[in-house]
Amino acid sequence: MMDMGPYYVTALVQLLGEAKGVMGMTKQTFPHRTITSAPHYGEDIKVDVDTYLSGNILFSNGAIAQIFTTFDVHYARGAQARFEVFGTEGTLVVPDPNTFDGPVMLLRPEDQAAAPQTDPALEKKTAPQFYNGYKEIPLLYDYCVNSRALGLADMCKALRTGREHRANYQQQRHVLEIMTSFSKSCKEGAYIPLQTSYTRTAPMKNNPMHGVLDD
Repeated sequence: MMDMGPYYVTALVQLLGEAKGVMGMTKQTFPHRTITSAPHYGEDIKVDVDTYLSGNILFSNGAIAQIFTTFDVHYARGAQARFEVFGTEGTLVVPDPNTFDGPVMLLRPEDQAAAPQTDPALEKKTAPQFYNGYKEIPLLYDYCVNSRALGLADMCKALRTGREHRANYQQQRHVLEIMTSFSKSCKEGAYIPLQTSYTRTAPMKNNPMHGVLDD
């Protein structure tokens, strides 16, 4: 959670706003692991953190998010983590927050009904088409490619103009409390109310000149 969690929890609070509390179940699956990357490839290390986490987040607007993070399963390299938002009028699929870009897709009930039906006789022989009926929707905001220093540039602009920068400490503190509260919930066997608060910041504004941020 403390490694990959910041990408996904930050995306959740930016999409859904302030969280009220969390519940979680965590475990340490293996007491030892073998390092598979340089420069310590092949070395055995003792595991002293939980590596398997399943959690629920309750948001102030009433939404409930489920999150699952682990290093203990086999997953295809390069495969996108599923990040879906289930709404009253459809389902939204957003790109993996651990990447820089990707399509945003929307499924509405009428589109699902119009999707081509698969032959039940073939379903056992072919991989399921998860996104049948989904439509890619246009992006409203810029900076949808590798913009690694964008947060730093926004902070510099904020310091010069006197406004709050977007990746501010309130966001970071709120995300950190959410992540650490999962293990606390597991240890106490209880729902953990959050003490921090957070107000979503505005998306980046479009500007016809790249490298020139909003005033």
